Amino acid sequence: MPSYQSTGKRMLFMLLIGLQCLVMTVGVAQQITTGTASVTKADGGPMTIDLGNRKVNEGSKLARQWVTIHDKIFPVDIVNTAGITLTPYVRDFRYAAKYEVEVTEPIVAIQVCFVLFNVWGEKIQSLSHMAIVDLPRGRHELNADWVVENDTPTEYFASICYVARVRTQAGKILYFNPEPVIAEAKQFTPQFSLADLTPDDKKKR
Repeated sequence: MPSYQSTGKRMLFMLLIGLQCLVMTVGVAQQITTGTASVTKADGGPMTIDLGNRKVNEGSKLARQWVTIHDKIFPVDIVNTAGITLTPYVRDFRYAAKYEVEVTEPIVAIQVCFVLFNVWGEKIQSLSHMAIVDLPRGRHELNADWVVENDTPTEYFASICYVARVRTQAGKILYFNPEPVIAEAKQFTPQFSLADLTPDDKKKR
């Protein structure tokens, strides 16, 4: 007849096995939701902006955060991690992006989007860069800038970059999967939804 001690050990062993299976199941679920997409993150530079005669956000040690979604469904990908910089312009500011793309199949148009958040985790603007240009296989540099359309641009803290649409030379049009983008956006704003991805930069220069 088994002792209480051996029975207790057996129950503990079964409990540990169950917990291990649960951890493995959660890990698999996370991989499934990721799908064909991966995420990279990088330091986007200091929050402090030197205007020459004064500094904005002086004394802050915060660094801006850049997040980029890379999706294998596209024949083009953002190289490394791209993000938005805030630059002085006349008496105001401009958002700017300078990044590279790696093309594996010739394309004729690409739309790259950026979702911006402030230090409070609130979405402040969605930006879109549309490039209608023939890009052969290889690496290419793209540049864009936008008018700031919010009252507190210096609160800009983080950006999420992703390829939204691509038209190949062969005429195929590919669209992004919003799930990985929304998942990352919810790290800043838990209430973030698909509607928040709509670009609202109507005054792009």
